[in-house]
Amino acid sequence: MNELLKSTYRISIIESVFFIAIGALLFLNPGGFVEIVSYLIGTFALTYGIINIFKYVRNREISLAKFFLVLGIILTAAGLFLIINPTFIGAIIPSVIGVCLIMNGIEKLMYLKYVQEKNSEAYIISLVSGIVVLIVGIYLLFNPLASTLIVTQIIGVIIIVYSVMDLIEKMRFKGFVKGVKKQIDKNIKIVDEK
Repeated sequence: MNELLKSTYRISIIESVFFIAIGALLFLNPGGFVEIVSYLIGTFALTYGIINIFKYVRNREISLAKFFLVLGIILTAAGLFLIINPTFIGAIIPSVIGVCLIMNGIEKLMYLKYVQEKNSEAYIISLVSGIVVLIVGIYLLFNPLASTLIVTQIIGVIIIVYSVMDLIEKMRFKGFVKGVKKQIDKNIKIVDEK
């Protein structure tokens, strides 16, 4: 169990660092980053779409084959669209990120009921970060800015700030878990001595 927690913690730290890097790229090179992402997603969709069309051709007699054809056509069309229009993703990024941040903000606020000490520093940090993430998410969803590049840079900054706050929370949680573990070990030792 201890090894599982350590492994989960390491993975979560890597995730936070990864998102900090993504945020930095979005801020420093918004146009280039959006186009690269669009080309990558477009290429993946196009490739997967063609594969599904081939699946249909090879398995026409199977009843499920029509599903492969429909999926293949949709993905191929979507892939071509994204490759031809690489700025499209930049236009929808604010809404997508907004929805994700709203969900995460709600999740953070829901977890607060499990925090026993209402006036503790950890509680206040979680409360503030949850509200900030929620407000930013709502703003991005309902007030998309005109310029895709500006929006992308703002998103980059938001991701960096959020990821840094998340990283701090994870480190604080690790310290909390260590403290609990030490206390449990101490209690077990006292019981054993008796």
